[in-house]
Amino acid sequence: MLEIYWKHLIFAFYFVTKYTFSLSFCWLLSKHIQERILQLREAFRVIIESYRDLYDFCKAQATKLTPQEPIGSREHRKAFAIAVQSQKAGWIAPMMMQYQGRCTGLQDFFESKRQIDGSWSNSFLDSILHRLSPCKNNYVI
Repeated sequence: MLEIYWKHLIFAFYFVTKYTFSLSFCWLLSKHIQERILQLREAFRVIIESYRDLYDFCKAQATKLTPQEPIGSREHRKAFAIAVQSQKAGWIAPMMMQYQGRCTGLQDFFESKRQIDGSWSNSFLDSILHRLSPCKNNYVI
C-alpha cells in the first residue's frame, strides 16, 4: 500500500507543477523520503531534458543504417528500434510511439497512458520508477 502511495505522490508532483515542484511540505516527511524525492526529481529532470536529443540521435542512426529506406518504412522502423535499444538511456515505448506519430513527445506519452479515471496504472508507474532508479527495488521505502 505504501509503495502505491509513493508512486502516485511522485507523479502528482510532476503533473501539478510541470517538471518542478516545491518541497515546502517536506517537514511532514521523514528525511529519507525527502532525499529520495529529490533524487527522483533530479533523475526525472535528466530523462526529460535528454529525451528529445536521444530521440533525434536514434532517428539519425536509423537513417544512417538504412539510407535507401524512407523514414517510416518497415526497415527504417526496425533500424530505429535497434538504435533505441542500443542506447542505455533509450526508452523504447515513448520513442516508438513518437516515431509512429501516436504522440509528440514524452509529456504527450505520459498523458496518453492515463486511464479513464485520470490516474496511471501501477505497471506504468513501475516502469517510470524503474527508469529513475539505478536498481529495480531502490524506490521501496
